[in-house]
Amino acid sequence: MKQQDQALCLLLAFRYALGRDTTAPYDVSSIIKNNYKILENWAIDQIIRDIDQHTSVTTGCNADIWSDLAEFLKKQ
Repeated sequence: MKQQDQALCLLLAFRYALGRDTTAPYDVSSIIKNNYKILENWAIDQIIRDIDQHTSVTTGCNADIWSDLAEFLKKQ
């Protein structure tokens, strides 16, 4: 699989997992942290924006996992 296809899969998996009350947020967050280098800057910025919008609306649905991912990505 091409790297840009892998990056797109990460972004799509993130969007699927955002707002889910399952183990998906933890798993997807971990996978993104382990593979963030394949993401382009616009994708990282989009993930951070999506997390900020999501966590400003809700405190549930694994908000702590997403906030941690956003902070991780901001430091990279």
